[in-house]
Amino acid sequence: MIEQKANILWSFFAGRRDVYPLQKPTGDYFPEWQAVIKEVLLRHCKGQVTVGVYPIPKDDSVTLGALDFDAKTPEEFEIKKARIQEVVLFAKRWRAPPSQGRDTPQF
Repeated sequence: MIEQKANILWSFFAGRRDVYPLQKPTGDYFPEWQAVIKEVLLRHCKGQVTVGVYPIPKDDSVTLGALDFDAKTPEEFEIKKARIQEVVLFAKRWRAPPSQGRDTPQF
């Protein structure tokens, strides 16, 4: 099952393939200057490492963007929700339909 998830993640992978951000025990991310391979994504899916993506390739094109709105209370979530709606309207104006995550807030 985990290998299947890694394969799905690999099929959707966008960004630089020669480097990826690797989270260190301090919580900081640092560039890992090696090719992104399926084994790295498999370790990520198993919870052994936390990796990210550098979404802008060497040719400076952009294929994706991501925003993370964290909220610690229901009140803060309502404020963030308004900001998310503003971002959605902005993206629609520029004909870049956003894809919203499916995470539910946990308080």
